[in-house]
Amino acid sequence: MQGSGCPDLTRSRGISAANRAFSRTLRDVTTRARGRGGIGRRKGLKIPRWQRRAGSIPAVRTSGWQDTNVFLRAIGYAALLAPTLFPSLSFAQVGESVWPPALICQASVQSYFSLKQPPQKIDESWGWLIFRSSLGGVYDCQVRGSFISLKWKSHNGTMSNSNTQVDAAGAVLTVRPGGTGQWRFRRAADGYGLLSEGKSR
Repeated sequence: MQGSGCPDLTRSRGISAANRAFSRTLRDVTTRARGRGGIGRRKGLKIPRWQRRAGSIPAVRTSGWQDTNVFLRAIGYAALLAPTLFPSLSFAQVGESVWPPALICQASVQSYFSLKQPPQKIDESWGWLIFRSSLGGVYDCQVRGSFISLKWKSHNGTMSNSNTQVDAAGAVLTVRPGGTGQWRFRRAADGYGLLSEGKSR
């Protein structure tokens, strides 16, 4: 009995091992046919990871020129909105705090000679600005740092002075002619206006 039972046991074990081997082989063949992460029989056809998740999209990439374009658009929008956000700020007001040499000389000539009206600029020669008063007097002026050089003609000949001091602090210009106190002017869009007058000569 024991001798006849051994072949059956051996045969059943062999069949079971064969079934497991066949099952493993079939699974391997199916997996290799699909490919890891592939579709159908095409091996190596990968599915992006973001497509495996429902409702997800890949991150949008932007190039350098697109970033620059967005930056320039932002600057344009800011320039358009500036007058609305800051109505009290204008380019004219910014420029009114600057004193060019012509206006400094004009105010200095008016201060030094105690003119009632600002002289008019008529010419320029070799760095000198030439002005004429309403009475017909002609004056040459040159800005040299914080001092003003003046030249003019009188019945005694050509006269000069380099002691007039100027101080431009923002929109206010202070002129200090020698021995006549100080004159103060305020910058305006069309030139300047007189704030305070020094004593006359």
